[in-house]
Order: sequence, then C-alpha cells, then structure tokens
Amino acid sequence: MNKKGICGAAISTIALTWGTVAYAQDAEADLSNQREDVGIAEIIVSAQKREENLQKTPAAVTAVGADTLLDRGIGDIRAAQMVVPAVRFQAESNNTQVFVRGVGANLDFQNIEPAVAFNFNGVYMPREATSSAFFDLERLEVLPGPQGTLYGRGALGGTVNVQFRRPRFENEGTAILEVGNYSLIHGTMAQDFAFSDDLAVRLAVDYTNHSGYYTSGAEAADDVAGRISFLYEPTDGFSAYLWAFGAKKNGTTNGPVNHDDRGGAFDLYKGFLTKNPWDDVGAAQFATPIAPFLPFTIGIPTAEDNSYHVYSFGGEIGYDLNEDLTLTYIPGYVKLESDPFNWVSVFLAQNTAFVEMTSHELRLSGDTGPVNWLGGLYYYYQDNYGAFINTYGGPANPNPYNQYTPDIRENIIKGSGIFGQATISASDRLRFTVGGRYSKDKRSANGFNPEYRAADALPGTGPFTPPGTDTSFAFRKSYSYLDWKLGVDFDLTPDVLIYTVAQTSHAPGTYNAISQAGIDAGDPFVNFTNPGTPYDGNVEVEEQKLTAYSAGIKSRMLDDTLQVNVEGFFYNYKNLIQQQFSVALLFNPVFNAQKLEIYGFQADLVWKPSVNDQFNGSVSYTRARNQKFTTPGGQDYSGLQPPYSPDWVLLGSYTHTFDVGRDASLDVNVAGRYESSWFADFVHSPGTKQEAGAKFEASITYDSGKNWQLRNLG
Repeated sequence: MNKKGICGAAISTIALTWGTVAYAQDAEADLSNQREDVGIAEIIVSAQKREENLQKTPAAVTAVGADTLLDRGIGDIRAAQMVVPAVRFQAESNNTQVFVRGVGANLDFQNIEPAVAFNFNGVYMPREATSSAFFDLERLEVLPGPQGTLYGRGALGGTVNVQFRRPRFENEGTAILEVGNYSLIHGTMAQDFAFSDDLAVRLAVDYTNHSGYYTSGAEAADDVAGRISFLYEPTDGFSAYLWAFGAKKNGTTNGPVNHDDRGGAFDLYKGFLTKNPWDDVGAAQFATPIAPFLPFTIGIPTAEDNSYHVYSFGGEIGYDLNEDLTLTYIPGYVKLESDPFNWVSVFLAQNTAFVEMTSHELRLSGDTGPVNWLGGLYYYYQDNYGAFINTYGGPANPNPYNQYTPDIRENIIKGSGIFGQATISASDRLRFTVGGRYSKDKRSANGFNPEYRAADALPGTGPFTPPGTDTSFAFRKSYSYLDWKLGVDFDLTPDVLIYTVAQTSHAPGTYNAISQAGIDAGDPFVNFTNPGTPYDGNVEVEEQKLTAYSAGIKSRMLDDTLQVNVEGFFYNYKNLIQQQFSVALLFNPVFNAQKLEIYGFQADLVWKPSVNDQFNGSVSYTRARNQKFTTPGGQDYSGLQPPYSPDWVLLGSYTHTFDVGRDASLDVNVAGRYESSWFADFVHSPGTKQEAGAKFEASITYDSGKNWQLRNLG
C-alpha cells in the first residue's frame, strides 16, 4: 500500500483505533427525539446559495449533519471521505488536496490554486486552511462541479461547504472528551450565551494531542483552535451573523512514503521505495549517493516540527427588503502562515506559504411570480508568497545543492464577477434553470529562480551549476470569461424528481516561476519551448475550462422509508494543470494537459425499514482518462489515469438502535469504504500506485437519555 494514498485516513485516529468518547450536552439536543419518526428525515441544504430541500435540489449534493460527523469520529475534512462519495481528500503536510469525481489539483505551489472551492460559511478558504479541525459544526455539504455560475474561480471540481453551528438564544453548552491510542487526547467545548432577546454569542474551542503515526515520530499533533460567533436579530427582517476563527498547529508534519516491493540494483529506486508504508525511515540503508553520477546523498527522515497558524473572519448579514426580496452581504478575511519542514520520501523539504485574502459577496434574491432568482457581485484580493525547498541529504548529510521550486516573493491574484441564476416554473411540475457569470481575474507575480541546476550533471555532461547565480522572473496577465448553466427538472410524482443540467467553470491561467535565462540554459528532461512571452519571457500556463453534462433522478418510496438518488455525468476538461520534476533544472515545470474526459455515475441509497434500523450506501463510478496529453518535452501520457482518480468508490453503513431503558438507547454502527486502484501522479511513477483497498470501522454509542452519551469507535 502506498502511504501517500492513505495518509489522509491515517490522520483520523478515531477512525483507525479504539477509543472512548464521552460528552454532555443540553436536553434540546437529545438524539432520542430523532428516532420517533419512522421515515427518513428531511434535509435542508444551501449549496446553491439558498435553503432548499435536498430531494428537491436538481444536483447530487451530499449533506452530512453534525450528529453523523460526531458519531463517525470525523475530526477534519480528510476523514470525511468515509461519508462522502466519489471524493479523495489527500493530506500533504498542512495542505489538503481535494478531488471530486477525479477533478482536483495535486500541486501545492503558490502560483496554482485548488480546483475545488472550499468555503467556511460562504467564505473561500485557501488550500492551506483546509486542514483545520472540524468542531462545533452544523453540517458539511459537497456539491460536484463544475460550479462556475454561483461560485466562480476554483470551482471546476465543485465545492465543499462547511457550516459552523450558529449561536442560539439559550444558555446551553456542549463538552466532548476523547481518548485513544497513540496517546490521543481530544476535547471540544462550546457554550451559548443569550445576552438578550436580540443578541446571542457562541464560544467554541478544540484541542488535539497525540504521538506520531510514523516510525520516525512524524505526524504527531499538538493543535488548538477556537471560534467566537455573534448573532444579532433586532427585527424579523434583519439578521447579522459574524464569526472569527483561529487555529495553531504544533506537533510534527507528515510526508509521503512511496511503497513498492521493487528490487534491483539501481539505488535511486530503492532510496525512494519501502515495503512498509508506515516506516518512513526504511530507506535509511540507502543513505549513500543515490547514483554514481549524482554527487549528493539522500537523507534519513526524522520528525520535523510543524509551524502553522491561521486567522479568519467572516459573516452573513441579511435584510428583507420586502416579503419577496432579500439582500445578503458576506464579507471574508483570511491570514495564514505555514512554514513547516517535512520529508518528501527521502528528501527534507520546506514548503512555505504566507497568504492574506479578502473577499466580498453581495447578493439579491427573490421570488417574482413563477421565477425564483438570485443575482450578485463578487470581489476578492489574494496576496501570497512562499518557496518550496528540497535540502538533499538533510541535516545529517548536508550538501550545498538545494532545490528552490519555486521562490515566489509575490503572487497577487484579484478578481471580480457578476452572476445570476433563475429558476422558472413553467407549471407546478416543470421548471427551467438558466444562469451565468462574467468574471475578470488579474495575476501578477515576481520572485527568484536560484540556478541550482543539475545541467550537465548526468553522465557525459558536466558539473552542477554553483549556488549564487540567481535570476529573477516576473509575470502579469488578465483573464476574463463567461460561465453558464442550463437545466430542466420535472416532478414525475410528488416524491420523484428527474433533472438534467449543462454547466461550465473556468480557472485563470498561471506561470512558471523560472526566468527566461533558466529556459534558455536548456533542459534535456523537459525541453521547454517558448510559446509566448506575456511578460519577461515567462512560459505561460493556459487557463482551465470544464464543461459538464449531467442527468439524474431523486426518489422517495415506501412511505418515506426508501430513498434512491442516481446521477450520471460527462465532463470535458481542457488544459488541466500538471507538473513534472526536471532533473536538469532541479525545478518543477508546470504545463497543461490538453484534454481530459471524465464520465460515470453516482448512486446513493438510504433505507430505513424500521424506527431502529437504517442502511446508507453509495456506489460511484468515475472513469477519468487523458484523451490528449503531450508535455512540452514531447512525452505522451494520453490514455493514462490522472492523479487520485479511482474508478470505483463504494460506501456503506448500517445502524441499529437497541432500546435499553425508559429513555436510554444503544446504537451499533458498522461502516466501510472501498476504492479501486489509483496513482498519485500523472506519470504513474514507481511507488505512487495505491492498490485497491477497503477500510472498515465500527462504533457503539450509549445514549443515557439524560444529556450524556458514551461512545466507542474503532
């Protein structure tokens, strides 16, 4: 098993080990009340920027409530793939690479944005903020893409929306205590304060501490996070919800361990590969020059200290202009600093990220006769910088040849958009949806390209370029595009909805953080051509575009005890951004894969045959393949599977409730997830294949019926 493929699961200690969870909360949250109704509960979602019934939403929205997140021990987005179909949430140090139906980005450089939008309460979060702890939440929603009309940039693969629990006008509190192996101690506390009939405040704090999962002691946690939120409702037509969030991570970082049983005499392979996916020091026996013609040694991984903190502020202010019109304003601010060391296989790396971002969204929504509509304006400004540095040999075997890939001193991307979407009821059963968004983005950047090149270091060439020959690069370009959405949905019966949707999404292009001098030096591994010189001779990476067609059915049957939802889809993805390491430049050139096609289906089932039993299941088939992909150096990867794109993902769970007293109950849950094989890179390099595998978990929960529960998870 490839450790890189499972490190997202390994971070969820609860999901992997047996632990004990105890928590107390107010009577209003008594879960036994939810078991009084035999039918499947109605779920309200807001993924389409208005509250609507999940079964009446013409899209394959996955909604996971707070109780499910708690019952399943889901403490962050990485563990949520146990309950969300057709996704992979991949851990990379402080980043989480989010993939939905094969669409995502496995590049963590400052000049490349994620392909799936991640939002806290409607505020866009940068990639590095996605590893923050899940605590005191209302629900998690995942909406497959593309979602260019309502969400704009970064929503090629869809959106992940995290909704915090809002203050309530009650003086109530919640406490959670969790212990487990790896010396786990995890606690969450939250408290509501009703200062008046108009103002409520909620405080929440979360702390996690555990030892490392790797042989070296890597991936230990000593993390703390907190949140304060305010809800002010002086009148029926006005509401102001404001929140502030902060998190700090200590502990040690994780890193990919390439797993393979490959033998052979070439130490370069053996230095990267290990038979035990948890043994990150397994390559220590190869801490010698990795090949006769390369003059440096690889390192022996050690546990490296983490350095991470993030602060964010946001809100939602709503005002009813009249009975039919509502004005909503959503401000957002994020400041993040991530400066960790971690081992990339047998190389010590430092991937720094310093991000500051502001965003503003203003929406007007209403119902005008048969038309349900919304329109809005959006603006954002993001300034980030950072560098990726590989230190060959590490502290134990230092050498002067570091790889800076890249050293970006300034990367500013800002943009604005105007959008709208309307659903027109042609009859009581037939509806048409039309939407569009016009966006403008501008990117500017500058930095340095340290010329630590291995040019002529391969056999028959020459020595490394010495340090100290840095050159600068710069880039400026503007982008504009129009996204659209067309849809039709029809009620076959009051409980059966069919629909079809066509929609698009774009993402702005980017650049290679390398000077023209570096390109002109020549690269025998990736032979760059210079297709254009937008600014300072920099090699440009084209904007991405995804067009999707989907059709589905949503149904409730057997007196609301059986729910079956199925959606089929076809994606045409142009200019997917990829990267490939260049031995000659000691650099990761970035370029476009010309065309990718993705098609498949997602089938979700909920069956509640009795008040005490519930089955949940999902089958997702996603066939993602490169249709046309030739690198600038001429290598052809057409026909290959893109990164983190298993063909099959199956989810299943069963819960039975035993009544053990007047108010008490005992819930027994078993669950599992299966996924077929996938690769961690587009080249399908040795050690990056994750073989097909399954994960299972179980829990037993005792609910006293008197405001406390006791749970075992494993």
